[in-house]
Amino acid sequence: MKVLVVDDEEINLKGISEILKSVSCSVVVTQQGVEAIDIINKGGIGIVFLDIVMPGLHGLDVLSRIKEEHREITVVMMAYQREQAILPKAMQMGAFDFIRKPADKRELLQVVRKALSVQELSSDGHKKIKELEALKKGALKLAEIKGQEITADSFFDSKVMLQTTLGLIAEVLDAERVSLIIIDESTKEMRLVAASGFEYDGMGKERRKIGEGIAGMVAEKGEPILVKDIRSDPRFKQSEGRTKYKTFSFLCVPLRMKGKVVGVISVNDKESAIPFNEADLSLLMTFSMQISLTIENAIMARDMKKQTEKLSLLTQINRSLIEEADPRKVYKEIAQLGQKVLEVESCAIFLLDEGTEDFVCRGGSTGFEEEGKAKFSIGQGILGFVAKEGALENIEDISSHPNYSPDVDRLGKVSFHSLLATPINLKDRVLGIIMAANKTGEKGFSSRDSEIMESLALSASVALKNSWLHDNLEKTMDELAKAGK
Repeated sequence: MKVLVVDDEEINLKGISEILKSVSCSVVVTQQGVEAIDIINKGGIGIVFLDIVMPGLHGLDVLSRIKEEHREITVVMMAYQREQAILPKAMQMGAFDFIRKPADKRELLQVVRKALSVQELSSDGHKKIKELEALKKGALKLAEIKGQEITADSFFDSKVMLQTTLGLIAEVLDAERVSLIIIDESTKEMRLVAASGFEYDGMGKERRKIGEGIAGMVAEKGEPILVKDIRSDPRFKQSEGRTKYKTFSFLCVPLRMKGKVVGVISVNDKESAIPFNEADLSLLMTFSMQISLTIENAIMARDMKKQTEKLSLLTQINRSLIEEADPRKVYKEIAQLGQKVLEVESCAIFLLDEGTEDFVCRGGSTGFEEEGKAKFSIGQGILGFVAKEGALENIEDISSHPNYSPDVDRLGKVSFHSLLATPINLKDRVLGIIMAANKTGEKGFSSRDSEIMESLALSASVALKNSWLHDNLEKTMDELAKAGK
């Protein structure tokens, strides 16, 4: 930080400069108020020792200009005994303190120490305000995706969302390079999915094991790392590849969702080339939590919407069960509602054909024009396997299922890719199957989809029971009528 001394008397300039230089201050001097303003406008001045009475531009005029245009600068007025009556006015205008001329070394150094302390606090305060403003901006930007229907996977797969997020981190921390690595839970491997400030040919392809390297250590332990200078940090003496960065300081923090580490954020190369510090680490951890909360809130909003849809679905089905006498219409409605809520290409209900081991389609979109043409036998293909085992199957890729049969596991022209199927039971006996095929917009069916499917199966079971009771009642009435004859 530079100190500017402004006094029209050369002897005072020289005496004050020598005292300031003795305590390692960088000193600039001028004898004119106009030149003082020019020096200040060029930047870098933190403290000004200003003569209160000068020819040309008066000391109070210079003070006024400084406080209008450079409020962060600390101004100390200088006055002879005869000029001290003007000092109260200067203090009202924003002067920090004053010293008497000629300058007393002890008094001058005491004021310098106070001014430097104020400057340090002021500078730190301005920095904190700037960081908080950037953090607020980042939070508001992240909040824009809050209402979108996203999953953790869709967030990490979206280049727009990722680049926006990394750009915000770079802005908040005044950093050149930011990268995001996510964890593949199934393989326990990490892959780089996004970067800001540099290009990388292996983006999304190259994988590393958890625990490998610095990012792997953060992923494994879930603890953030601040390195001020990797060359002198005993934890990472064997680390390679540091020559590609401008500085030897970096940050690496975990990204958590619901308490579980799902990724790692790394930040390198501060624009100012100074090392990262604890405040920077705290900011990055705060931002990491904001990202996690944004994703979790978006998923929660989506799940609440789906739960509402599920309740609406069950209400419609229950109304149909009560109001509709023809069970075939109920089956069709259950399948149609299931197709809509589960967002699938096809949803159908198969019922056991009396006296056979064949399950025949009784409602839904099958790819066949005639009802009853789509069918399978127990144990045949995946659907036959579900009928035989009597348990729900959620399959992301049916070609990997041991019971997959390409000739059976299709509906007309509709080939299965992903499949969700569950039995329809009546009195502990499997009398039907409800299936949904080819989930749209997602990799596969979720646990929430499985819950909805089981609710649909239960409703179909009630409809089946109603149909059975209705048929038995008609049969009994017919027999009574014949007996009465």
